[in-house]
Amino acid sequence: MNKYAFVSCGDTITTKLARSRLALDIWYELLWWFVYDFTANKTAKEVKLPQKLVHRCFFTIRNRRSEKREKLRRVNAVKRGRGAKTLLQPVFGIYQRNGTVYVKFVKDTGKKTLQKIIKGKIVLESDVYSDTWTAYDGLKKKGYKHETIDHGNKEYFKKKENKKIHINGIEGFWGYMKEQEFRFNYRNLSTEEMVAKIIKILVKSAPLND
Repeated sequence: MNKYAFVSCGDTITTKLARSRLALDIWYELLWWFVYDFTANKTAKEVKLPQKLVHRCFFTIRNRRSEKREKLRRVNAVKRGRGAKTLLQPVFGIYQRNGTVYVKFVKDTGKKTLQKIIKGKIVLESDVYSDTWTAYDGLKKKGYKHETIDHGNKEYFKKKENKKIHINGIEGFWGYMKEQEFRFNYRNLSTEEMVAKIIKILVKSAPLND
């Protein structure tokens, strides 16, 4: 693997990356492993860095890239005017504890639409965990054991039989989908160009803390 030896970027980019607490050469190396689609755990072993640090850096990369993606979508929606809503067609997902995911494009995220899908896909009396979106209100009355996890109030899991129950599975799936979307859209870039692309996204957003 060539790692980061052939990265080409200007002085401004180098300077901004250097403001991070993480050494510049480490950022470059992590970016190469990221572009090659290695997991954070595998990368941590290869570069001999703490797993938490690599996970945090990979999360930062994905988060900044998603922010850039959403910003572009909002700009395009403004430019297009009527009909732009099709750019933001909602997608509904159900994640089972065995790792199976069901995904469906929906016309809206209202209560009637989502609960109809839930009724068709989830057996009554099942344990159902969701965020606090109002469309899920009333699931208990329909026969489900429904509980919400309020991330807005810094609640990240429910305790049940000494186990922590969370909704990170479905959120991780959405993150994976965004990841594959980015890689597909820029599949014609060389490895060096992909690294340079991600660097530009990183330095154009908020200061790096790692």
